[in-house]
Amino acid sequence: MITIREEQHQDIHPIHEVNIQAFGQNQEADLVDKIRKSSNDLISLVAVVHNTIVGHIFFSPVTIESIAKKTIRGMGLAPMAVLPAFHYSIRCEWDVPDTAFMIVLLDESQMRESAGIARYLPEFAEAM
Repeated sequence: MITIREEQHQDIHPIHEVNIQAFGQNQEADLVDKIRKSSNDLISLVAVVHNTIVGHIFFSPVTIESIAKKTIRGMGLAPMAVLPAFHYSIRCEWDVPDTAFMIVLLDESQMRESAGIARYLPEFAEAM
């Protein structure tokens, strides 16, 4: 069973390692560490399986400079990382990089020894 919870101080090193393994480089892991030190306005969540962090999702502040000369503040999602061993044998119906396609199974018993193609609502295809 997967548990989603807020990052805790002792998670910093495992989060760093998850990002390295997910992206195959240090860039995203170092980015998370740098932003964590420079901003207090963050949302950092981890996915935990059997007391091991297997995924990480990170929201940090962004500003949007609108054409009406108005600045809008929000949160941007990046990076999002999952250990490669937890990318199920499921592929996206569109040709997207593995690092851009991630899923979470809410009922893992439904997917035991299964594989397949993830199909989205037709509205997604219309937007492509």
